[in-house]
Parts: sequence; C-alpha cells; structure tokens
Amino acid sequence: MLWESVARPNSASARTWERSNCLKSLERCGPKAVALYQYWNARRGVRPMPTRADIDPLEMRQWLPRLSLVDVSPDGKSFTYRLVGTQMVDLLGVNPTGRLVETAWPEEMADTVVEGYRQVVESRQPLFCQQINGWLEDQKPTAWAMRLPLSSDGEEVDMILAYLSDNIGMLSQL
Repeated sequence: MLWESVARPNSASARTWERSNCLKSLERCGPKAVALYQYWNARRGVRPMPTRADIDPLEMRQWLPRLSLVDVSPDGKSFTYRLVGTQMVDLLGVNPTGRLVETAWPEEMADTVVEGYRQVVESRQPLFCQQINGWLEDQKPTAWAMRLPLSSDGEEVDMILAYLSDNIGMLSQL
C-alpha cells in the first residue's frame, strides 16, 4: 500500500496540550515517565543530552510499545519517524515509520505535535506535554507525552526520543 493512499487519521476534537521544560511537570506524569526520564538522564551524564548509541533498546522494554524515535532534519524544522512502537501504530491507525510526523496526525493536531518537537530542538532540553481537563479539581494530567533530545555531536538535537502515556486509549480521546 502506498503511503499517499492512506487517509490521514481523523479526530473528533483536538485539544490543546500544555508544554513545559520544568522537571516539576514530570512529577505529575507518574512513575513510568519519571523512570524513563531517569534512564535518559543517566545516559547523558554531564552532557546536555545522550547520543542514540547511549540508548539500549533491551533496557527500554517497558517503554517500547509507546515509544517513538524521531529524526530531526539538519535545519531542525522537519521530523521523520524512524521507529514507532506497536501501541503508537495502533493509536494512529497506520505505521508512520519513515514518514514525516505531520502526516501521521489528524490535520488539526499536526501543527501542535510538530511545534513540540521544534521546541525540543530549540531548547535542547526535555519537554513534558500534558493534557489537563480544567474541570477536574486535582489537575492531574489526563494524558501526557515526553520528548527527550538526543545528539550525535553533543550540541545539536538530531533525534528525539518520544513517549506517550498509557492512558491514551484511542486517538479520538486526545
């Protein structure tokens, strides 16, 4: 099947996500997110970010189904899925491996997703994205995503390790 023949996913209602580089945001995402961040942080050591070679897929089994590796273009403006976890494929309804990020998401969400990746490239820091329903008093995220930068040269972000929470069941719930 040709990629061009695959329809873009539909979303009944796109929602806005809050984005932050603040580690305090991570605490609201739960223990799985904290563990992934700690793994990434340990691999970087004193560097601003680890390399792809520092990340061992065997050590990441618990996160793999919801994990994506995203290549960053040299100009930092375009993003391509290198690897997409099985639950992410199920969520999107198509395997976007090798394709631009914005083509995998419903049109009304694509810019928001890409902008999050751009923020990681510009800041060279992890990004924590949270969806919060204003009517809930506890303000716990109903869903969250994490974007962790990787760099071959220790300076420029050339890949992003992305993770999406388990509590997002279907794309229509985003």
